[in-house]
Formats: sequence, structure tokens, C-alpha cells
Amino acid sequence: MRRVITPVLYFSRFVRRKSIPSQNILDEGITLPNSVRTILLTYTFLLFLAILSRYYFETSYSIFKNTLKKRRRTY
Repeated sequence: MRRVITPVLYFSRFVRRKSIPSQNILDEGITLPNSVRTILLTYTFLLFLAILSRYYFETSYSIFKNTLKKRRRTY
């Protein structure tokens, strides 16, 4: 799970950098127009949500299946 989260955070930090050029060349990063930045951020956010929901539903479904199996054994 952490393998998925950290690149998204780094990417959003990288994209969110201000487009005003700073005096230090190393601190500039890549400047992107606001529209491209928002599109990229929304796509990464949606991807992140999809991955999280998939993990959540897989775990909850397996728990649900186990409870059903336990109920069947008692009857």
C-alpha cells in the first residue's frame, strides 16, 4: 500500500510547485500551466481513490465471505 501512496504524494508535490521562477536554478523544478497541473492532479487523485477503494472492497468482501461461511457452518 505504501508503494502506491508515496509516488502519488511526490508527484503532487512536484506538480504543485509555483510557476514563478525562483533565483535558485535547482529549486525551480518543471513549470506547468495551471490547466495541465489541475488535470494531472485530478487524474492522480482519481487513480489514488480507485486503488484505495479496490483494496477496501477486496478486504471487506473477504471478511463478508468469511462471515457467511461461519454462518453456514452453524446451521
